[in-house]
Amino acid sequence: MRVEWAKSHARANRWREEVLLLTEEMRRVVAYLDWKASWWHAQGSRRDDLRADITDGLTAYAHRQGDLMHKLAENFAALWYPELMAEGISIKWPDHYVMYAQAHPPKVHASRRKPVSSEAAPEQEDSESDEEEEEGSGYSSPEGDDADVSPYK
Repeated sequence: MRVEWAKSHARANRWREEVLLLTEEMRRVVAYLDWKASWWHAQGSRRDDLRADITDGLTAYAHRQGDLMHKLAENFAALWYPELMAEGISIKWPDHYVMYAQAHPPKVHASRRKPVSSEAAPEQEDSESDEEEEEGSGYSSPEGDDADVSPYK
């Protein structure tokens, strides 16, 4: 009985630690994307030794990247905030992300999985055919996962 208690106590402690790590990771993702957005916006006016049209293009690109990072941070905040509040977990985000998350609750997306039919599918006796299907799917290359598979060599 004591062994079972010790195991369940250790398991509960691991879950608490996992929650702490996950909330810190969420905070850091939003903080990083916020910093990266500011960084990109600062890059827009960094070069002044080029022609005006090129400078305008670089500025537009930098602002577009900054806006993208800012939108990513807002979307992550809006996605995670309701879950954190439902569990009673507070998180330290900049106020504008909290306000955005409160004003823009996440939209419910339909599941991408195929609906499971009510009839049980017959099991296949040949397990090799399943492995072949999984082997061909995905993005792995014959050379291995670390191989450069770019068509622009």
